[in-house]
Amino acid sequence: MFAGTQQAASDKPTIRPIRTDSPRATLTSFLRLSDELEETLQAYRSNKSRELAEKLQVINSQFQALAYCKDRYHV
Repeated sequence: MFAGTQQAASDKPTIRPIRTDSPRATLTSFLRLSDELEETLQAYRSNKSRELAEKLQVINSQFQALAYCKDRYHV
């Protein structure tokens, strides 16, 4: 099971949304995504499945959304 995910009824992991409502929530989301990225990349190396490739795309999109929000807090 991936960190920050929950098992859905269809046995596919569900992606948790990022939080940007405060600087702390944004940092927490960044750290969680970093862990998820590392775990997903390790799993993808041994099992190049479509599901893991799609999860990598979602994680990448979430990182991009966090980068977009960085100006919100003048970091």
